[in-house]
Amino acid sequence: MVRTKRRPATAAGPEAASELVLDLDTFRLAGVGCGDPVSRLRFLGPGCACAAGVWEYPAHGLTLAVGRRRVLAFRVHVRPRSADAAAGVQPFAGVIRFRGSAFDPRPIACEDDVIDQFGIPVVVRGLADGCTLEYAAGRVVWEAVLSADGRLASVGVTHSR
Repeated sequence: MVRTKRRPATAAGPEAASELVLDLDTFRLAGVGCGDPVSRLRFLGPGCACAAGVWEYPAHGLTLAVGRRRVLAFRVHVRPRSADAAAGVQPFAGVIRFRGSAFDPRPIACEDDVIDQFGIPVVVRGLADGCTLEYAAGRVVWEAVLSADGRLASVGVTHSR
């Protein structure tokens, strides 16, 4: 009998980072939503635990908040801020979907562009180095974070409290 190396079983999800999809219609990353077991994202490989409950995947441009082995929130870095880029965070290489279509977030260059793409936010918060536009849908809150120059820096999804 010939023995072959068996590939470990993987959770439902893409096998390559290039297949990562942030779906803002279903609020899922690669089919995984807030509250789902973090093990469903194991195809990403080992993350870097940068703080308690925060796992970073710099090569994928992705940050997860995790608690009790469940995904609490996730953020994709469209255009990493300078401190993140200096730490090796790459731009999100996956696809962002909204209203049933993939879209390229890189041309977003100001708050009005975000509003044109996503609609009127529930809250706009000024930050020292940009602003955050928050949207809500049921128990989910998601946000578009703009850098000081108005360009889309990241998109994050979490459950509201």
